[in-house]
Formats: sequence, structure tokens, C-alpha cells
Amino acid sequence: MDTLFALARQVAGDILSQKSKGAASEAAAKMIALAEDVIGQFEHRHGLEDPVACGPGCAYCCHYQVVMTAPEVFLVGRHVRQHFTATKTQALFRRIDRYLALRDGKDVFEVARVLHDTPCVFLKDDRCAVYPVRPLVCRAWHAMDRDACRTDFESAVPDPEVEGYTHRHYVYKTVARGLEAAVKEIGCQAGAYGMAGAMKTYFSHPAPETAWINGEPVFDGGPIAFCALPLEVT
Repeated sequence: MDTLFALARQVAGDILSQKSKGAASEAAAKMIALAEDVIGQFEHRHGLEDPVACGPGCAYCCHYQVVMTAPEVFLVGRHVRQHFTATKTQALFRRIDRYLALRDGKDVFEVARVLHDTPCVFLKDDRCAVYPVRPLVCRAWHAMDRDACRTDFESAVPDPEVEGYTHRHYVYKTVARGLEAAVKEIGCQAGAYGMAGAMKTYFSHPAPETAWINGEPVFDGGPIAFCALPLEVT
């Protein structure tokens, strides 16, 4: 068994099995910290052959589908409740409704036609409004060539292949798998959910995290696949 996967499953499972208030959010935060620590240690020892091109204001990837596990949904939702003003929250709700109206139920090619008009609901002025708690998949998606990202975005490529580092892809995806395995083991609703729809569900439910940790189904419909990250690894 993969050591990192086993560690992530164990750490997440220990937290989730307590069934305490906020356990899901805590588990997601621990998984993010674990992944960041593993990557940080690896890159400190080995360095990077070439610099990562991502930086502030570079948000081409933020127009593609973001999927997240249930604990990540609760972590992001809790952050919004704690840090967004009422005005910012209402603006978020409007962006969610618009995003879902344009994308929900569409195939990948139909989505590509509205790609430029449907950024992530948390993207504001090309900056992530929930950057400290952004999902694992967002952390994994990085690039070596900003021009290539821009070209794919401007061409509305449905499934871009972006050159990136193997170890980052592996760590984030493995930790996400470990978290999902822990969720299944404690009998909570499992799956990976689209950001906009998951956020709408979160804010429509009176106590989503408490209900979920107690084994109640919270998210409507079936989960979407936690697909391979769109990276051409090096």
C-alpha cells in the first residue's frame, strides 16, 4: 500500500471518527497541511529543475471545473462564513447561480463555449477569494509555461494538457484519495463535487457539516468523478 495514501487515510480517519463539530473541516485542513509539508520537504531537498510559472494574477486555470471532496466543501464554506461580509456573500450567491445556469448539465464542449464567461465562483479580479483554504485540486494544478496556459484558455480548449511536476501531482491526488477513503470508512457521504453546486448546497442547508458527519446525505445527485488532473507531468 502507498505509504502517503495510508498516512492520509489514517490521519483523516482519526479526526473524522470523533464525529465532533467541525471534524470534517479539520480533516480537510490537516490534509492540505500534510500535502504542503510533503511537497515542501521534497522540494527543499531536491529543488526544482525549472521554475513554476504560476503567480498572482495568473488565473487561466481558474476557469476550469474544480472538484472537491465533502470535507473540503465544509472547509471552504466555513471560511466564507467567517471571513466574508454579508455583501460579499450575496455577491457570491449571484455568481454561483449564474455559473450553474450556464454550465449545469452541459457536456465538456458546451462548457468550453462559455469558458471565458464562467470563472470559478471565488475568482475576483483574477485573485482567489479563498486562497488559504483552496481545494487540493487547485493546489495541484500548476504550470511551467504561462503562455501555453493563455493559449489554451483563449482557444477554449476543453481538456488542456499543462506541463507540470510529477511529485506535486502525485502528492495532492494521493492525499485526496486518502481523505476520500477515510470518509467511506466512517460511513459518510463520499464523492467529489463541483465547486459551484457544492457551495450552493452548503449554504442552502441549515447545518450541512453536522448532518454530514452524522451520516446524513447532504449533497444532491451523484458525485462526479475525481478525474486525473489535467497535467502533462515531467
